[in-house]
Amino acid sequence: MEDVLAHPDLYNGKRVTLTAWITLRSEDQNLWASWNDHERWETRKCISLMNYDVLSGKASLLDGHRVKATGIVRSDASGRGAVIRLAACRDLGLELIDATSVEVADPGGK
Repeated sequence: MEDVLAHPDLYNGKRVTLTAWITLRSEDQNLWASWNDHERWETRKCISLMNYDVLSGKASLLDGHRVKATGIVRSDASGRGAVIRLAACRDLGLELIDATSVEVADPGGK
């Protein structure tokens, strides 16, 4: 995840699997490098989720956990400002494919 955060243009349009902390709450559908980054709203350590509706059936099981998330990196998920994404921590996004795109990496939780 750190490399994608540091060099989003190198990963733009590429499929990746990231291990990160996930939040699936009102206006907070994001991946975070650490739980502390989420608590401090450290947006340099965050990747916004795109197409997160595919997780609606299991959002309560995933929220707040460390997960493995697979999707397509979008360095500017806002479409150069044309799309307003209220749940986004920043323009860098991971576009999820389907409900199997995210699985709990550490069933023990935080």
